[in-house]
Amino acid sequence: MSASGNHVPMGRGHVVEIGRWQEAETASSARGAASRAREAAARGEAADRRAWLVQTIESEIIPRIIRAHEVRSAVVPALAQAPEKPDSASVSRLAEILVKGDICAASAHVEEVRDRGTSLETVYLDLLAAAARRLGEMWTDDVFTFAEVTIGLGRLQQMLRALSPDFVGQSDAAVHGKSALLAGAPGEQHVFGLLMVAEFMRRSGWSVRCELTASVDDLAEIVRKGEICLVGFSLSCAERVDALTAAIGQTRRAASGHAVAVMVGGQVFVERPELASLVGADQTAADGRAAAHQAAKLVIRP
Repeated sequence: MSASGNHVPMGRGHVVEIGRWQEAETASSARGAASRAREAAARGEAADRRAWLVQTIESEIIPRIIRAHEVRSAVVPALAQAPEKPDSASVSRLAEILVKGDICAASAHVEEVRDRGTSLETVYLDLLAAAARRLGEMWTDDVFTFAEVTIGLGRLQQMLRALSPDFVGQSDAAVHGKSALLAGAPGEQHVFGLLMVAEFMRRSGWSVRCELTASVDDLAEIVRKGEICLVGFSLSCAERVDALTAAIGQTRRAASGHAVAVMVGGQVFVERPELASLVGADQTAADGRAAAHQAAKLVIRP
């Protein structure tokens, strides 16, 4: 074509270049389509995996978790039930260790019981107090001598002192300003039960003063000062009932200017609780836990 017609003549080289460009464009479009296809396939696979994962979680994993939770819910309450109390064999074993072993071996035995989930309160009432009674029985049955039983009870008191911070610290009861005086009846030598009562009362918020060897005159003088609102006596031998009656009378006379409640405890009153009123007491209790409960009722807190 002529130049006047605005047509530019193209040679063979130009035709070849245009062909290559068209081929490149075609190839590029093909690659783009392939890439888009791969991306679409990848998105489809990812969506399929997500759908599979959701279905697996909903149909398998969540039901397993629920079943496992139901099993634990059924098992845990059973495990959380109050553990078995120390049996007689465990009590006798501790009594023998207290006499024939040492304080470390006795403490290890107590820790074994606690490791089974036994509460410290149960240890106090059903192991330590029971071991003290067992020692008394062994003395009565001539299994141990008086000296051996005395050694055993001394070690038992050591253990009580060692456990006391944990036991008293378990309570959230606030100190309420009430003071108690605990003492053995005249001539009384068995004081472990009295120490146990002191533990429970301290845990209930009482300020407790223990006078294990004080005379009746000394006790009366303490009460006369007016700071004591409850006096507790312990008695294990029925032959001393009259002496206890006299001691309670003297205590009440010393407190003539203010009200003082009187409680009694010990094996004598466990066997014959009706004696409490006969000796002049207001109440009796079989153990430390009951004593703290009765004391709270006898003395109204401010």
